[in-house]
Amino acid sequence: MPGSTTIGRTERLVMLSHHDAERLADTMDRMAAMMASDGADRMTDAQVAMLCGGDASMRTDCAKWAAELGRFVRGHL
Repeated sequence: MPGSTTIGRTERLVMLSHHDAERLADTMDRMAAMMASDGADRMTDAQVAMLCGGDASMRTDCAKWAAELGRFVRGHL
């Protein structure tokens, strides 16, 4: 992804290359699945806490957000 994004305080438009947008959507889908899983692929509470500002109790909210972001990005490809 390096080099394919432009994000700044004054930017109103954020652009990704098509390939990177596909990768981002896939990553968000996988992260949501690992957070929501009850099986061997489930993220540990410590891993979730690292992604959620130290609060592992945000697992459900973060999984939902990641899934929604993945769908949003995929819907704009």
